[in-house]
Amino acid sequence: MNNTIADFALGKDHSLLLLKNGECVGFGGNVYGELGVFEEEVITPIIISDFSIEIDRVAAGYGFSIFLLSDGSLYYQGRGHKLECLMEAQNKREIRLCSSLFEPLFICENELFLIDENLKHVSIASNIQCEDATAGHGFCVALDCKGKVYTWGQGADGKLGQN
Repeated sequence: MNNTIADFALGKDHSLLLLKNGECVGFGGNVYGELGVFEEEVITPIIISDFSIEIDRVAAGYGFSIFLLSDGSLYYQGRGHKLECLMEAQNKREIRLCSSLFEPLFICENELFLIDENLKHVSIASNIQCEDATAGHGFCVALDCKGKVYTWGQGADGKLGQN
């Protein structure tokens, strides 16, 4: 494995490294199938080779991995689901993956979506033009195109920056 890293993602117990040649390498915990193999723990990095097309971006969270392919399609694996397509490219829409812990987040045409437990994408911020977002344990933070920050969810311990 002699290649430069283009992107990476850290889940709760696993890591993904996207190489500049388009291959994705994974290692770590695999209890939920987030690495797409049958072992519960992957100590030696493996190439995730389920795709016939190049991977552009990766994201990871608690027991899941998300892959954005160069054709714009979005794939999910882990937390009880085998590799499954969440969204196919339509009109070359811009899709960006966001950091997340429990629910995968992505932005498509400046609208923020999450993936629910049934692998359906649900709009959660259609009223803002979302530029970026991230999620922690039970809360989300989004940045709109004008630089305004939005927070929502469980606000204990000042997580949301609001009273």
